[in-house]
Amino acid sequence: MRYTTIDIGGANIKIFNEGIYKTYYFPFWKRKDEFKNFIKNLNLKSDVFGITMTAELSDCFEDKREGVHFILKNIEDAIDGKIFVLSNDLNFKIIDIEDAKKNPYAVASANFISTAKYISEREHEGILIDIGTTTTDIIPFKDKKILAKNNDLERLQNCQLIYKGVLRTNVATIIKNLNIRKRKTKISSEYFSIIGDVYRILGEIHENEYEVETPDGRGKDLESCKRRLARIVCCDLNEIKDEEIYEIAKQIKKKQISEIEKCIKHNEEKFKIKNKRFILGRGNFLGKYLNASLKYKNLSAVECLYRLMKQNLRI
Repeated sequence: MRYTTIDIGGANIKIFNEGIYKTYYFPFWKRKDEFKNFIKNLNLKSDVFGITMTAELSDCFEDKREGVHFILKNIEDAIDGKIFVLSNDLNFKIIDIEDAKKNPYAVASANFISTAKYISEREHEGILIDIGTTTTDIIPFKDKKILAKNNDLERLQNCQLIYKGVLRTNVATIIKNLNIRKRKTKISSEYFSIIGDVYRILGEIHENEYEVETPDGRGKDLESCKRRLARIVCCDLNEIKDEEIYEIAKQIKKKQISEIEKCIKHNEEKFKIKNKRFILGRGNFLGKYLNASLKYKNLSAVECLYRLMKQNLRI
């Protein structure tokens, strides 16, 4: 029996098949009408497909119901095989595609459950930190039970979902003031620079790891990244020194790490979990700043879903 799992995000589509993981940048809000052909052209061959998604939240849809129905209809038209969908039930439930269509809110934004379930079966307790290109999940678990809320609104309210990642996040949403030339300096709130620029400048990611579009549509080389970051304080590279740009990047990174740390501590205190942090995702390189274990750093939600389906699904 061949299995393939697909995680359909708003910006990236991730696929795991027989030990091979692939990710594709696919901005749903721009390319929605290309989705069916995109999946069809991947020519995926499998007996069983497992689907999870967050793209239903994209603003190209009127609401999540429309988004779920659109995604599932196009998946159904694009592939041959039996299709199951991960629900957002914290006990880990996989439902068939017809049930998912009838209950679209039951399968919305469920991908975090697959990683939480997989790791909670292997560790007694802990905080799972999954840092992606767009968001950060903070997922507490204990005694094989996922303790997080199961919908995005409540996860936002409980410091379990932070809408900041390590590539796509607008710098203006991370920090409001910088210390420049010994003066407190407000920043512009324009879409001038994203956090990918910051981590390129600081050497945390390479150019080929900057896998999303840039705000100005220009390059991902260091000079281009510095030019964009300078604009957040309304400067160009003739007005600000390289070392000042580097210091700006350090302040932004420190602020982002501080926000993630605050949310981790909130959940550690609430659920009485100590010194058990596990990090994974595109931003796993932040593990060294968050005192997190890298034991599962290369795992993805789509791979965990694959392993759990092979382990638990009976057809």
